[in-house]
Amino acid sequence: MPDTDTLSPAHTGTGSGSSTGSGPAADAGTESIARRIRALLAELFGQDRFISSFPGDLSLREAGVSSTGLVSLLVAMEDAFGFEWDDDLQPEVLRSIDSLAGHVAALRLGD
Repeated sequence: MPDTDTLSPAHTGTGSGSSTGSGPAADAGTESIARRIRALLAELFGQDRFISSFPGDLSLREAGVSSTGLVSLLVAMEDAFGFEWDDDLQPEVLRSIDSLAGHVAALRLGD
């Protein structure tokens, strides 16, 4: 489990939704995925701030998620969403909750 001492103080604000695809169904799907990612972060770090006050477009690094914490999140996401990360994944995908959710939504649309 990641060291919670590496997390920075809580940030305030709300995330802006990131959408993949088009229309309300794609937006709702991405938002649902983002909520699940937030729940995974809260489970991993034991902090509800990831659910209530963490902007979706804020860099996970800026929020204090360490590299080992990110790896833990990626493994948890594989289990939760039933996929494996590609070896040629672009680093931008790993930046924020919104970018992660958009990537998972795109994978689901491709199935």
